[in-house]
Amino acid sequence: MKRGQSQIIIGGVVLGAIILAGLLSLIWTPADPLAMAINQRMQMPSAGAWLGTDHFGRDILARLMAATPLTLSVAFIGVSIGFIGGVPLGLTAALTPRPLIGQILMRGGDVFFAFPILIMAMLITAGFGGGAWVAILAIGFFNIPVFLRVTRAGALGQSHCTYIQSARLAGKSTARIAIEHIFPNIAPLLILQASIQFSLGVLAEAGLSYLGLGASPTTPSWGRMLADSQTLMGLAPHLAIAPGVVIVVTVLAINLIAEGLRQRLDPRQQNLLGRGQAWR
Repeated sequence: MKRGQSQIIIGGVVLGAIILAGLLSLIWTPADPLAMAINQRMQMPSAGAWLGTDHFGRDILARLMAATPLTLSVAFIGVSIGFIGGVPLGLTAALTPRPLIGQILMRGGDVFFAFPILIMAMLITAGFGGGAWVAILAIGFFNIPVFLRVTRAGALGQSHCTYIQSARLAGKSTARIAIEHIFPNIAPLLILQASIQFSLGVLAEAGLSYLGLGASPTTPSWGRMLADSQTLMGLAPHLAIAPGVVIVVTVLAINLIAEGLRQRLDPRQQNLLGRGQAWR
């Protein structure tokens, strides 16, 4: 088995199962995730409710399934915004013939990077109100400088290669060189960074929902479920264990995929591996 393939397979199977459960929740759940049954509140896991019920008698498994599309889509869209906004800016900062423009872009990215996701979400909520889109914008704005820096570093490393010099001598414009030559060569680096940011985005969405800055209280969310269970840990620990385990397993699966991609896509890692085997 090729290096990194096992991590990708294990992480992909686990993440695929979680995504499948989220897609299934769009058409079916074992119970209505919003239906309250006070007479069945805080029941332990049983045949009727596999993961038990919460303090309002709602089925925990159904709520976890219903919350999956929200958490994953918020993280994915947020990272996509950072990717779409940061990559062109990074290419421009690295390849522009005017150093001042590159400096302005980098310093602007530093300004965005100085605001943590939590502060950014609080500012957006204060100005425009709450909702899941607040978490999307906060995650997206936070990721723009991340991809800007990674793209600029990768593009600078490629800009001095012989094939880039040949493309310039052939009369190709800077924009064409960036699109046709540099971007395809740094794409593995960007894919790896995107997978890492996706796992962080899942944690960010859960954290913002936990603090009340993400999904509305009536919308099932992993972070909101943790927040609702914190005062009932002594009476019904399963209320916190179920969403906590789901968050940990999801992030772990994404990180396994990212680690497998790093081992497969990073040629320096492969060179180091070859050198290490040569000493054995």
